[in-house]
Amino acid sequence: QIWSGAAVSTLTLRLTYILCGSVAGRGQGVN
Repeated sequence: QIWSGAAVSTLTLRLTYILCGSVAGRGQGVN
């Protein structure tokens, strides 16, 4: 249970980071 919880939190952080990065990339780099 502990490992699965850590895996879920890690995946969530990765997804959030990717989403924020893509949004920032669209806002800044694509211009």
